[in-house]
Amino acid sequence: MIYKIIEKINSNPNSKLFFISPLIYAIGNASEQINIATSYANKRNKKIVIIKIFFFEKLLKYQVCNHSLYEDFIINNKKTNFAFNLFINIFVNIEFFFRRSFILLAKKIFKIKFKEHYYFPNLGINEIYGINKINLSKISYDSIRPFNLKNNLININRDKILYCEKKIKTLNIGSLDNLVCLHVRDHFFRKDENKKNYRNSDINNYIDAINYLIENNFKVIRMGKSGQKINFKHQNFFDYPNLDNADDILDIFLINKCNFYIGTQSGILDVAYMFNKPILTTNMVELYTSYTKKKIDRGIFKKVFSKRDKKKISIEEFSKMSFKYHDPQLEIHDLCFQENSAEDILTGLKEFINVIYNNFKPNFRQIEFKKNLKNQHKAFFNDQAEKQLMLNQVDNLKMIRMLKSCEGYLCDVSLST
Repeated sequence: MIYKIIEKINSNPNSKLFFISPLIYAIGNASEQINIATSYANKRNKKIVIIKIFFFEKLLKYQVCNHSLYEDFIINNKKTNFAFNLFINIFVNIEFFFRRSFILLAKKIFKIKFKEHYYFPNLGINEIYGINKINLSKISYDSIRPFNLKNNLININRDKILYCEKKIKTLNIGSLDNLVCLHVRDHFFRKDENKKNYRNSDINNYIDAINYLIENNFKVIRMGKSGQKINFKHQNFFDYPNLDNADDILDIFLINKCNFYIGTQSGILDVAYMFNKPILTTNMVELYTSYTKKKIDRGIFKKVFSKRDKKKISIEEFSKMSFKYHDPQLEIHDLCFQENSAEDILTGLKEFINVIYNNFKPNFRQIEFKKNLKNQHKAFFNDQAEKQLMLNQVDNLKMIRMLKSCEGYLCDVSLST
């Protein structure tokens, strides 16, 4: 019942409130949804109310990815009414309890399969993606609008900032220190060594880059919940997964505080995007669904090889391969991805730093690759067989709108080898 009421409020153009229930168990999806919702609400002069699911986590078999993500933000300079938010959240959670209990029982007893969006509230998601207004099977590619995420204002509550500033002093990180956040996806956290292992990378290949940053007056903090052991120690390097200081708000605060972010295509990358941080994406394996977003952003793609004949496939060739190779829902079995070497990462980092601090512009090769990439994406959409693969994606419209909004580039090291 409360779901329906909220959906009616969201669909009312005269309402001053907009309710959003970000995906509770995935920090990447939730951060992206909050970011897109902020733009959506700001354009319509609405105030965002974030719905957080928190009833009976163990009983209902889910886990909140990060509590602070749903509780500790000021969005578009509009403060949260705690009592009102709590009132709405409780009623949503009551309905969620009965809905999810029914679904879990039906799945267990009758082996019924439900679509993903039935397991959790999907409030506000269709609106921010544009699903209610756009039918992809009947619309032209050129008429699909990109997202506009350039002027979002997402800040952490002042009292939480003060709490975190005190906490990081115990790590020997001062408020004026230059800080870089680094996150490298590996199989230790998800325990997925045998599933899409090509998404994972070795933190030890980043040691040269870490040394370079430290030599240039940056402090580096490795992010994540757990991870592979790194064979490196320095007073200005902080292995956050193995520190006792970690907590949810500090996870968010450190990314909000950093000068820039270096990371692989995984969850908390979208926290950095949410705070408009300059981003160097390393060890990329997805082109169309997680390309570099802002003009200042850069990316380094893994080298691609055919497993059959060991032949290297250039990034240009890979971009033109069937869309099934670019769908993150599908696992790729006939290609192998060689992760970035220490030299690749350091070379890309130096280019990225020059972009940030010396205003280096993309070269012709980088500009042409991005242009060709977007043209190829349109070609996929206009080809009926490839289009069907695109339409089968979860969040297909969001994927298209996000790619169209991307303005960043691959580092030259990815295009010259």
